[in-house]
Amino acid sequence: MRSIYLILLLTGVVSMGLAQKGYDLGPGGEFAAGVRLGGGSGLTLKKYHRSNLSAFEVIADWNFDEEVEGFGTTILFEKLAGIGFNDRLCAQFGFGAAGVFGDEFRAGPAATIGFDWRLGEKIPIGLQLDWTPSWLIINDNYFSPFNAAVSARWVF
Repeated sequence: MRSIYLILLLTGVVSMGLAQKGYDLGPGGEFAAGVRLGGGSGLTLKKYHRSNLSAFEVIADWNFDEEVEGFGTTILFEKLAGIGFNDRLCAQFGFGAAGVFGDEFRAGPAATIGFDWRLGEKIPIGLQLDWTPSWLIINDNYFSPFNAAVSARWVF
C-alpha cells in the first residue's frame, strides 16, 4: 500500500512542478480517449496542453510481458514536437510512473517515445504509435521492454 502512495505523491510533485514552470494543467487544449493495442492493451486518456507542446497521458492496460503479467497503470508527461506541415503530427517523448497489479504490486519509472497524430478538426480521431518501457524497482528489479503499442482515440 505504501508503494501506491509513493507513486501518487511523485505524480503530484511532478505535476505541481510543471504547473509552476508555466505548463497549463487546466482547461484549454484537447482531450482524447480511446483504446491501446500492443504489448500492453487497454484504455488511454490524453490531455493536450493548449499550446500543443506537451500532454499528459494515463494508460490502464493488461501487460503481456511474461515477467510482469497483470493489470497495469501508467501516468506520463509527454513533450511534443511538431513534424511536417502542421502541429497535429508530432514526435513525442516523455517520462512518468508505472504500476502493475499482478501476483504482487510492482512499480517504477516509465518512459515513452513515439509519434502522435491528430487527424484534424473535421476528423476527430488521434492515432499514436509508441514504445513505453518501464523499470519496475518497487517489490522487484525488472526492466520491462515489451510495451510497444498503437492507440486510437476520439478527440474532444
